[in-house]
Amino acid sequence: YGLYSSFMGPFVYAIMGTSPQVNLGPSALLSLLTFTYTNGTNSDFAILLCFMAGVVQLIAGIAQLGFLVEFISLPVVSGFTSAAALTIASSQVKGLLGLRYNADTFVTTWKSFFQHVGETRLSDSMLSLGCIIVLTVMKALKDIKIKDKAADEKGCRKAKVLKKLLWFGGVSRNAVVVCLASLIAYFVYEDKSNPFLLTG
Repeated sequence: YGLYSSFMGPFVYAIMGTSPQVNLGPSALLSLLTFTYTNGTNSDFAILLCFMAGVVQLIAGIAQLGFLVEFISLPVVSGFTSAAALTIASSQVKGLLGLRYNADTFVTTWKSFFQHVGETRLSDSMLSLGCIIVLTVMKALKDIKIKDKAADEKGCRKAKVLKKLLWFGGVSRNAVVVCLASLIAYFVYEDKSNPFLLTG
């Protein structure tokens, strides 16, 4: 169901939505929250949970209950955001280092990490580090200031093109990293070698 949940939300929102900045689909936080309440059950329960959450959101939208968010204090939102960031980061550590263990909570995740840290795979760690470096560098590209006020029209046009290319590179960094990592994995597995741990 992963592919369906990835494109159906944006597809429906493209027709009925009003905000271009809304994060749709199976984000990391929603996936972790869903896992918390449906772990150990049939996958149908996860589908039911998502359906019921959608029904509640639809009813809230029809009833125009968005103003209720104003009653949530800033410290609550800040604490929730910080906790979500820590939880998501903790859940990604084992994938970054190529470790394999099962953990359900924040505490058990780090306990299992320290128990298995000696099993770290060099190839997975290097690929992870490379992807993080590329993401960080490409993110900084769109913040580079280019002066587009050149003396001649040709120089001004080149500066504008370069500025757009840098912006596009910064925006498309996730897709670029996914494509590069996929190519590396493809060529590696074509050579019948298995240096990377599959996380799916």
